[in-house]
Amino acid sequence: MPASLRWLLIIRQEVELEQLAQAIQEAGGELDTLHPPIPMGEGEWCVQASGPEGFPQAIRQVDGVIDVYPDSEMQLY
Repeated sequence: MPASLRWLLIIRQEVELEQLAQAIQEAGGELDTLHPPIPMGEGEWCVQASGPEGFPQAIRQVDGVIDVYPDSEMQLY
């Protein structure tokens, strides 16, 4: 099983979190429900999720998702 990475999702405030959680699960990830959405101003929220390496490409297609950023520890190779 591939390693799960942490991601920060910038979403529109009107996005239903239950629907977002379902879309994240379908993309192979999981919404962090322990931490509430963080207001980012101008109708945007930041939520945390975990998912595989290809997660951002899949979740960016979801209506209301503005962008996805890594939130994982830096690894040196």
